[in-house]
Amino acid sequence: MQRLYALIVFFLVLFMVIGAIVFYLVTQNNNTSIPSLTYPMTASLWSAYLKNQWLSEGRTISDPINSVTTSEAQSYTLLRAVWENDQKVFKTTWDWTRNNLMQNNGLFAWRWGKNPDGNYGVMTGVGGQNTAADADCDIALSLLMAAAKWKNPAYQTQATAIVKAIWKEEVVKVKNMYYLAADNLEKTAQTPYIVINPSYFSPYSYRVFAKIDPANSWNKLASDCYVELNTILSSDLGSTTSDGLPPDWAIVNRYNGLVSPSPNPDQDTNFGFNAFRTVWRLTLDWQWFHINAAKHTLKRFGFLYSQWQKHHQLFAIYSHNGSAQVDYSSLAMYGGTLGYFALFHPSSARNITLNKIINPLFNPKTNKLKINVDYYDNSWLWFGLRQYDHALPDLARSIK
Repeated sequence: MQRLYALIVFFLVLFMVIGAIVFYLVTQNNNTSIPSLTYPMTASLWSAYLKNQWLSEGRTISDPINSVTTSEAQSYTLLRAVWENDQKVFKTTWDWTRNNLMQNNGLFAWRWGKNPDGNYGVMTGVGGQNTAADADCDIALSLLMAAAKWKNPAYQTQATAIVKAIWKEEVVKVKNMYYLAADNLEKTAQTPYIVINPSYFSPYSYRVFAKIDPANSWNKLASDCYVELNTILSSDLGSTTSDGLPPDWAIVNRYNGLVSPSPNPDQDTNFGFNAFRTVWRLTLDWQWFHINAAKHTLKRFGFLYSQWQKHHQLFAIYSHNGSAQVDYSSLAMYGGTLGYFALFHPSSARNITLNKIINPLFNPKTNKLKINVDYYDNSWLWFGLRQYDHALPDLARSIK
């Protein structure tokens, strides 16, 4: 009888142990990335990008109409090339960027393409000679990572000059707070406000820049970003309420620091094709530096999770109060927000990755995309999947 009792206890304990192991494996499977699929998909995205969007001369086509290249597109190619360890693409892209977009102020013209006279060059007719601050920061960061990864001190020298120019031309001080302005025009504009694009804020870059440009207050700019973002998230920005979403655009009164909607008709307060990048940039700051303010601010984006739970879909554009402005989704949105879901809702992150990205777009048997995606979607799917896999390392960590 005692032996029977002992056997019963043994099997009960055995079943409990097996159950615990199965539960652990299942929950782990639901809460981790899928590198067997995400790695080959990001490789296929990169191959397709080089084939369809990148020219061998080093120019990335962001808009096939008028064969337009932007500083943003060049910066994305540079970032991806260094993370892909592709020295040839990096060097060719940087050489073209420096030779064709760099302006006298040491920063980069934002738009280059076919002009009305038929000639190719900076598109001054639409203000193409002005800068886009996000691209300037991304280019500088890519150079610093390349300098460290490939032991090329010339890249660090070039990056240092760009970093100092960014501070001089694009960082504005308002009531003891530093702001990264949208472009080089805002600092000296005669308007009572400066235009900002919160998705341009990249605090992780500023922490790196502080190491090579200690004369300027880059670390304070990084900290101020979070104060500014949380103020913006709480502001109704002219709407009835705020659902805690960062806007595509806003303005800051240069005298009292108050935030309000931009008066420019093409700069709205929607959470759309610009604003989702804020999520990715804050997630990278968390992954690189584990800044509590990054995680705290990301946690405020719970609207995204509620939308996913309710619709099993994220719409491409939301108003600042959270109302969907379109009835379709954006691949770039899924990529750019994937880091938020991975951090707070890993099962949803896995669901999005499989059902909105990999299954519709990628053939694991051929390791190729099922369809071609445009430059922007390709870039943000790649950035998002690599961030999901924690495969965007701080390659400039050793920079001094």
